[in-house]
Amino acid sequence: MQEIEIKRKFFQILEKIGDRSYKVQRKNDIYFMKQYGEDKEGFEKFVDKLQTFKVCGVKTPKVYVYDKNQRIVVMEYIEGDTMDAYFSVAELTDNMFQKLFQTYWFAKQDKIYLDWKPENFKFYKDNFYYLKFDFKKFENNNRFIQTDIRYWFPTEELEQYVLSRGFSFDPKRIKNEYEVNKLMALITIKYFK
Repeated sequence: MQEIEIKRKFFQILEKIGDRSYKVQRKNDIYFMKQYGEDKEGFEKFVDKLQTFKVCGVKTPKVYVYDKNQRIVVMEYIEGDTMDAYFSVAELTDNMFQKLFQTYWFAKQDKIYLDWKPENFKFYKDNFYYLKFDFKKFENNNRFIQTDIRYWFPTEELEQYVLSRGFSFDPKRIKNEYEVNKLMALITIKYFK
């Protein structure tokens, strides 16, 4: 089993997750590791935005250690599927909608705009975790209300998105435009602040 040393801590690679991402283990704890390698700009961008995520209310995996020389980050491993995989078999519960809008509210208060694609989130232990560690400056609610939120309801946009991510989707789950708009209005009134 391959082992990597980061600041005198040894991590065993358990599984490759993506191009530069791995599931690793140290002692009995499981972590997520990302190697930026030659991507100096990407690593610096991560470190720069890390401080914002430490102080805002948006939940992100806790960073355990990072090394500027090797450009490697080790952080908390969040169990479960990303929300794009979740949407292939289920819809959000009322509690999940509440947590989604709560995440939006925290981001808005800190004047940051997240990438709201479901692939960037996991729901674990009653919280949404934002996995991307990137944001833009918040400008207004329009994009979230008009486009981004539609990926979180049983819409044709959600079906196309889930299929494009390589998951299956039962088209019978899609609601007509009237039903979607009614559901979105009710949820938005209930949780959008």
